[in-house]
Amino acid sequence: MVGLACLIIGESLIQGRKSLSRNLTACFVGNVVYRMIYAIILQTKIINVQSLKLVTALIVALAVAAPTIKKELSFQMRKGK
Repeated sequence: MVGLACLIIGESLIQGRKSLSRNLTACFVGNVVYRMIYAIILQTKIINVQSLKLVTALIVALAVAAPTIKKELSFQMRKGK
């Protein structure tokens, strides 16, 4: 689950033409962002340690939905003008 979360976050953040260097960069960036989110949650004790799997699932869901939400918001902004 952690690997999937890192990959999805990285793919969402790093856009561009598909290449090996871009994919490696996206994987690395996704890993760093995921670990930072996880560390912040553990440091601030926002939730119990038992609920970390739920948080991981929410992070993955947000990362999957982010590109669609971004497209929809940009469409609404253009439509409003």
